Amino acid sequence: MLKSKISLMPGHILSVYMQNIAKLYSVLLSSAEAENDWDAIDSLDNLMLSKLPEFELADHLEAQERACTLMALLRVVERCHSKREKVGEEFAKLFEGELNPVAAKAQRKVPVPEGLNLDVWIHEPESEDEVASEPEDDHRFGQSGLRSEFCGFGGPLVYIGDEDGTCSKKLSKSK
Repeated sequence: MLKSKISLMPGHILSVYMQNIAKLYSVLLSSAEAENDWDAIDSLDNLMLSKLPEFELADHLEAQERACTLMALLRVVERCHSKREKVGEEFAKLFEGELNPVAAKAQRKVPVPEGLNLDVWIHEPESEDEVASEPEDDHRFGQSGLRSEFCGFGGPLVYIGDEDGTCSKKLSKSK
């Protein structure tokens, strides 16, 4: 799955790919951790961290968001693994349970918050003159090629629950 040409895939397929890549990683990670195979764990982490950045640049926003979220999780997992802490069971809990589809009419049943007008722009789009006059700069947010929408807004990424880098609290627990 990590060898796929993402530019040739439709966005909705790419989103499903991202979800399944995470699930496969979870199964392989749990297996390697159960066997205390730290070489396999390190290889698996390195493979994921080297191939997923390509998916962060996807044109489809949902696929891009899933890739960036998975990358953030993998960086926390890798930090725990560098201390030889096992987190595979906790990572696998992210995929437990069944998610039922939402009915097509469900959106209409959600009340619109007071003061929110869905027929007007929240942020006015830039005019074509403004867009044409801005120089294209891939380093605008400090990270070459990464899109700001989901990838840290140019600063160093901070992972909630692991600010001190100790990984003492497992992934499934919240502060």
